Amino acid sequence: METWSLSLRQRKLLHIMQNQPSFLTSSQLARQLNVSPRTIRNDIAEINKNLEPFHTRIVSEKSKGYFFHSENPDILRQLGHMDNAFFTREERVRYLTFTLCLSDIPLNLYDLEEEIFVSHTTLEHDLNDLREKYVLSPPYISLIQVKDELSFEENERKRRSILNRLFHEDWNYNSKGNAYYGSVFLDEKILDTVSLTISHYLNLYSIRLEDPNRVMLDLAVVIMYLRVRQGHLIEDIQRDIADTPAWQATKDIMEALEKQLDIAFPKCEVTEIYTKIAGARLMDARQLNFSTIGHYFDYQTIHMANAYIQRIHKYFDLDFSADEDFYITLLQYIRYFQMPEHIFNIQENINLTRQRLTVEYEIAWLFQDIAIEYLGRTADSSELLYLALCISGAMEYLNQNIPERKIRAIICCHLNLPAMWALKRKLLGAFGCYMDVIELLPVNEKDSYDFTNIDLILSTTRKNIPVPDGSTVLFISPFLNDQDHRNIENYINLRHTQSLYLSDQTSPERLFKEAVWHENVENIDKIILLKLLAGDVANTQEERDKLFETISRREKILSYAYHPGIAFVYALKPEGDPRLSVATMEHRILWNGIKIRTVIMAAIPTDQAILLFYLLEKIYQKDVPEDRIKNLRTKEEIYQYITNERK
Repeated sequence: METWSLSLRQRKLLHIMQNQPSFLTSSQLARQLNVSPRTIRNDIAEINKNLEPFHTRIVSEKSKGYFFHSENPDILRQLGHMDNAFFTREERVRYLTFTLCLSDIPLNLYDLEEEIFVSHTTLEHDLNDLREKYVLSPPYISLIQVKDELSFEENERKRRSILNRLFHEDWNYNSKGNAYYGSVFLDEKILDTVSLTISHYLNLYSIRLEDPNRVMLDLAVVIMYLRVRQGHLIEDIQRDIADTPAWQATKDIMEALEKQLDIAFPKCEVTEIYTKIAGARLMDARQLNFSTIGHYFDYQTIHMANAYIQRIHKYFDLDFSADEDFYITLLQYIRYFQMPEHIFNIQENINLTRQRLTVEYEIAWLFQDIAIEYLGRTADSSELLYLALCISGAMEYLNQNIPERKIRAIICCHLNLPAMWALKRKLLGAFGCYMDVIELLPVNEKDSYDFTNIDLILSTTRKNIPVPDGSTVLFISPFLNDQDHRNIENYINLRHTQSLYLSDQTSPERLFKEAVWHENVENIDKIILLKLLAGDVANTQEERDKLFETISRREKILSYAYHPGIAFVYALKPEGDPRLSVATMEHRILWNGIKIRTVIMAAIPTDQAILLFYLLEKIYQKDVPEDRIKNLRTKEEIYQYITNERK
């Protein structure tokens, strides 16, 4: 079969296109892959050259973007897999990790350099990335180097965990198998046999798993089978068997596979698979409510959930305690969080998710101190993402079910009554949970109407409307187009954030006016820059060091650089006044794969923590073109951007 030589980025781009049901623009694709639209266009041209023999291409349509079309997707899936490509560091690190996991003897560094065609220095950089990913992070495997030889510690459980991760991280849920790499180690026939057997017995015992954890289970059994056949057994650990259906299902699965695959599994291996099924099993939500949680969750899980909800209320004055559905979901999240066998899977660009959930991520971050107190560890980026998604659902419930938070709106329209009424119905259909339309107003009455106590005026003409302070005018189409939807959504998000903020607290505008400014900073290291800004917002050297330590600790888990153009760096402090420092770069710096020109640092007292929400909304305005944010250079431009009222 023919093959191709696409880079990993191009294979990722192709995978994104294959799994999109609609058109995507070059700008949207560029944001997902952290490159420029021009790079996307060049990559698509290269991809189409490779696709030509297979009657497949990425189609371009003016004003719409790109769309994937293939007459034979099965051949394309096979071609998309590569196991021995070393175009990027990501591919090399994967290959090194995979080889170290499977090797029974130490690997020679010079042999590795020749094998993956890199210099000694490049190999050292690759190994540093490997250490960051697997040695300094779970499963914390030891990388042993003796002179010129390298090996992983002889811990079979950790090696299997890494092998599983190498395959499931980029799993193709629209098909089967890894989206970018082939199955040199895995036998697809064995995988099919294992998957069918597991499905049968999980259904028989009414055990349900989330898709990522089901993939993890299938891979764990296949990896176990292959490693046991090679004589590699895990260390026997005494485990409690508390979930009888999960234990019975595990025994039946393993007995069936022993017959089908002609192998005998030691009891320690059977128990290991049981822990994965029991740890990932979905609970029956129909049985869970405020009065039954004590029967299904342990004391620690309930206490962690209660402590977290109280912490949210203390810092951000948000009360989620009456939301039973959220509470049950939070308990399940914390239960899974405590189980190392459970997987929280991320496949899209996490920076794009953070741009959509800026406030929710800050609420999720409050969980870190609770995780440390009860479990001695912090949540990683994927665990925080899923908690932020939980919070987004809770925020939605809060916004929909508190009457005082509903927006009072008026439609000011130049068309006849039937058109005004139809526009009202469309608005309520889309946003009725968040707003009440108080009146339909002809444009000719705008100067005489009393807009007191009206939050939002939606006008179909661009005539000036005299509104009191606190009211906002949005110009919309009489037919409510997609851009109108986005503008109204952005207004609702900002309005909800503003409703949390107390009028007697420091305003963002005042903070920026009184901030310490550094303009046109040249050739400065990121660490030195952060220490400089920390010195501006701290009162003492001790406070500066503590602030920098807090920021550095968070940066390792969840980078502050996730939005093109601006990095907003911040930390809460016990007391004092909020303070701000701003630096603009003469040349953009690369931070977390994103080009940053402006760095803003804030130190915010805990009793004004809600100010953080307002600052996030002001700094990362969702209705402002990215190009404008990227090109902010001066104090005047930034201040004008921050204080710009949304009309």
